[in-house]
Amino acid sequence: PLVGADAGTFDNRSLAGPVLRAADWSGRSFYVCGSPAMVSATVRDLADAGIPHDLLHFEEDR
Repeated sequence: PLVGADAGTFDNRSLAGPVLRAADWSGRSFYVCGSPAMVSATVRDLADAGIPHDLLHFEEDR
C-alpha cells in the first residue's frame, strides 16, 4: 500500500508510521528510498521509534 501508482506522493512526509503499523518488524532491516526529504524524515522517525541504526539502509546524498 505504500508504493505504486495509487499510493500518492510522499515527497515531504515520513512513511515510518504506516510501515511500523503494518506488521511486527522485530530484527528486520529497513531499506528506505525516495526523495531526499522523504528519506530523511522516514529514517529519523524509524530511529526515533527504536529501530537500530544498523538495520536502516539508505542513500544519504543523491
